[in-house]
Amino acid sequence: MINSRCFLYVKQLMNWAQAERNCQSMGANLASVHEALEQDEIQRMIEDVTHGHPLTWIGGSDAEMEGTWLWTDGTPFRLTDWCTEQPDNWQGNENCLQIYKGDNKCWNDLRCDSELSSVCAKNI
Repeated sequence: MINSRCFLYVKQLMNWAQAERNCQSMGANLASVHEALEQDEIQRMIEDVTHGHPLTWIGGSDAEMEGTWLWTDGTPFRLTDWCTEQPDNWQGNENCLQIYKGDNKCWNDLRCDSELSSVCAKNI
């Protein structure tokens, strides 16, 4: 529980759309992040479960309009924690948001068809 939301790490590897549908099947969405405390707690949860820093989907996407990032839960996209020189839309095809680029605790845009673990969030 963080700020009246319940977060769940999903180890199963899925593309971004599959991960969002999986979260929706539980009455949730891929996680949105609204403050540094949430970011820290999500990362701590992932590290506790995996003992590492796996590439992990959260609920941001700019697929609707390049450069305009939106959360799947419809909340405002205010906080960002982009890695240096990110988002870069490398090769014109990176529209989905992952946390953990390597061992860095920052965000990266990535191809949506990549298969990663994910974090779901549900309002309680």
